[in-house]
Amino acid sequence: MDKREARRRAALDDLVDRVALEEFTVAHGSPDLPPVAIVIAAYHEEGHIADVMGGCRSEICGLGAAAIVVIDGDEDGTRAIVARGGPVRVILRP
Repeated sequence: MDKREARRRAALDDLVDRVALEEFTVAHGSPDLPPVAIVIAAYHEEGHIADVMGGCRSEICGLGAAAIVVIDGDEDGTRAIVARGGPVRVILRP
């Protein structure tokens, strides 16, 4: 890959990041996250999500951390368990 192609790809990556952040902010508000975000995808995880969240730390290597749980289908009560689990961000996918 030549320098021109590398610059083009970097510009495209930056554009994709900006658009994704704008869409996230419109859908979920302005994110107020610590330096480390633990992203957990949850689909029908009622029987396991509490244990997974229990393993998440509020600090990792001296940096603040938070769990973001993306719930893709809540037919089994996963969201209710996550909501009781403490300071986590919940994102629901339609």
